[in-house]
Amino acid sequence: MKIPSISIQEYTESDFRNIIAYEQCDPRRDLKVTSYVVLLDNLINTSKDVDLLRQQKILQISQSNEDIASYLNRLYHDVYIDDFLYKGMYVDVNKYYEQTWNRWRTILKRDYFNTPWTTMSVIAAIFILSFTFLQTCYSVITYYKKQPPEVS
Repeated sequence: MKIPSISIQEYTESDFRNIIAYEQCDPRRDLKVTSYVVLLDNLINTSKDVDLLRQQKILQISQSNEDIASYLNRLYHDVYIDDFLYKGMYVDVNKYYEQTWNRWRTILKRDYFNTPWTTMSVIAAIFILSFTFLQTCYSVITYYKKQPPEVS
């Protein structure tokens, strides 16, 4: 997913509000800015979301992450949008998310493979469990081979 980058300053809120109002009033509008603000509002709920977008260089901000999160969450209220430009992207993301394997893979990557050390630990644990299982199988096989046949 590619998202255009934006720089948010102290005066940006009034600029956004004015452009959104213009797009709402102009009959020839294409709602580019309004759609972008809705997209950001849906992507950002907490300061962690702002931090992630900041790391990806989508947001360049001079304020705190908490301020930007609350700013973007209140920017889009009471705005009607009938021609949302990112509708196709929303459909694609939801299709991707509905697939169980994609969710599991994301959880595994986020929780267990987020650093090289945890990745190596999980791989080592898998090897240890595999070798322990094999050793148990060979021990059981060896035990049954050494048993004398029963006489009835």
